[in-house]
Amino acid sequence: RDLQEDKEPLFDAVDTVKSCLELNTEMLKKIRFNKSSMEKALDGGFITATDIADYLARKGMPFRDAH
Repeated sequence: RDLQEDKEPLFDAVDTVKSCLELNTEMLKKIRFNKSSMEKALDGGFITATDIADYLARKGMPFRDAH
C-alpha cells in the first residue's frame, strides 16, 4: 500500500528513459565525425575541460570563473 504513490512517478520515469534511449539510438545511427577537425582540436593542447580552465586562468580570468 505504501508503494501506490510511487507507481505513477516511476512509470513516468520509465517512459522518459525509454524515449531518451529511442532518440539516442536514432542519433547514433546518423552521427558522423570529422576526423581532421578532431585532430586539429587535439593539437591545441586542450584535451580536458580542466586544461582549458587552467589556460583561461593563466590568461587572467578569475580561477572560479574559469572552472
